[in-house]
Amino acid sequence: MLIKVKHRETKKYVKLEEVSFTDFMSAVQQKFLIPENAALKVTDEQGIEVDEDVFPELAGVKEVCFVIYTAEDILETESSKKLRDCSDLTHYVTLTPCDLTVLKQHVEEPSSPSLTDTLSVSTTSSQSSDTSDAGLQMVQPLLDSIHARNWILTSKPAGVTVIHEYEKTGSLKDSTRRLMVNIIVAHIREKEGRTVSKATKEFHALGIVSLFPSLKDPYSKKGYEHFYDIQSNKGFLEWRIKTVQRQSKTPTASQNRVELKGGPTSQRTFGFTNDQQTRDQCMEAMSLLHHTTDQDIIFQKMRETFYYRQQILHDPQESANILQMFPRFLDTKGLILQDFAMMFGVETASRFLEKWNTSFKDKVAREARDLKETCLLKRLLKSALNEEMDDADEPVLPEP
Repeated sequence: MLIKVKHRETKKYVKLEEVSFTDFMSAVQQKFLIPENAALKVTDEQGIEVDEDVFPELAGVKEVCFVIYTAEDILETESSKKLRDCSDLTHYVTLTPCDLTVLKQHVEEPSSPSLTDTLSVSTTSSQSSDTSDAGLQMVQPLLDSIHARNWILTSKPAGVTVIHEYEKTGSLKDSTRRLMVNIIVAHIREKEGRTVSKATKEFHALGIVSLFPSLKDPYSKKGYEHFYDIQSNKGFLEWRIKTVQRQSKTPTASQNRVELKGGPTSQRTFGFTNDQQTRDQCMEAMSLLHHTTDQDIIFQKMRETFYYRQQILHDPQESANILQMFPRFLDTKGLILQDFAMMFGVETASRFLEKWNTSFKDKVAREARDLKETCLLKRLLKSALNEEMDDADEPVLPEP
């Protein structure tokens, strides 16, 4: 069965296998891309509401076109109706805080006296009042702003909490005020995306103090600058928008960059463990290294204590004492190359000497100059730079 359906300005046919109001509502949501949890109202083209009882009979009439309304459509219709009632009031007026409260009551209560009378009183009182608000100048934007704020808050469960608290206490706690700002900013970003215009932020700031007059700042020019000041581009709304943008910012290329592994501080896995000595044996070997001058024994013991020495180098509290613990590095050539060969392999370690004069020498010397100056450091620097040593610079080495 084909049924004619209209939603806003769009008309479509909906196909049903069986005449069921539930199936009809589901098919309408799919056809017009309406969220499943959205509340819908069905009428005919004359505005008469159609419920589940009469739907099967009307569905068989070809001339009937069902009109679908969402909660948002209903609010917009009511807002347009109220705004049409005061469409002849296009002149500018200035409203006092008391008049703003009365205007809010007129917006929320259609059965109240004529809005024309209220605005006439407001116009007269504004001429003799020095406390009038220069920011609330036009009736139409003010009405739009009040309706916008009211609709945003009433459409959210948390927003209803904000309204109830204001009705009960006449004000809002700081936590509730932040909740209100969060709801409004979420709505703004949903409508406009990441880039929100200044006019939109000022429009919503005006709506807040219009709907909640006690939140107005009596010491500011417009009364809503603390929510958004278009001159300085600051306020609660602007700060919340920047916070949300910062939290939702996509990672940059530098943040996505893969962290490189390696360097002198990285922990490495060594395949040789058979000839490495235990901690107690290493302590004995270190004691022997302080007293022996036999080259073969030095190279052997330094090779056997290599793994233990690597653990010391990666310990921030012990690494600075490595030359006191293994003084043979200072007077025995080839020990550093042996450590490099055990760490990287013979082929890679040989490249260290090949690149020493061209790549590493200047960098090591530059880093050494930034260290605390000692006799040993001066001796090593001059040796690396091929400078002559003074007698006073000669370090005192441990007795072999």
